[in-house]
Amino acid sequence: MLFNSYEFVLGFLPVAGAVFALLARFVSVKWALHWLTLASVGFYAWWHPPYLALLFLSSAVNFHCGRQIATGAEVHRHRWLVAGIVFNLGLLAIFKYTAFGLRSINAMAGWDLFVPQIALPLAISFYTF
Repeated sequence: MLFNSYEFVLGFLPVAGAVFALLARFVSVKWALHWLTLASVGFYAWWHPPYLALLFLSSAVNFHCGRQIATGAEVHRHRWLVAGIVFNLGLLAIFKYTAFGLRSINAMAGWDLFVPQIALPLAISFYTF
């Protein structure tokens, strides 16, 4: 489901917005935010469910690194920052640049290495940065 598709504009968005507004008004803002989180995860999973694990892994690693930076020993904070940056840039490199890199190597060296067709996860740059 894309942001400009009819199913999103006429189905998902109005339902998600209406349920959010009703929960915020009649139940609590906390439950409305829980609903919004669940709807967001559902929207992301609609496109390609296996990449939901990647989103959760990225969030968990970034949360852990951030927690270590905020509460860890002073001498280790820089290491956790570097680890988080390397992890995130590594994800981007794998998903965005693997095929480009292998095609470039093939072209320059005259090789015929296998170039995998990796589907780019939805919004990977957005949630990485």
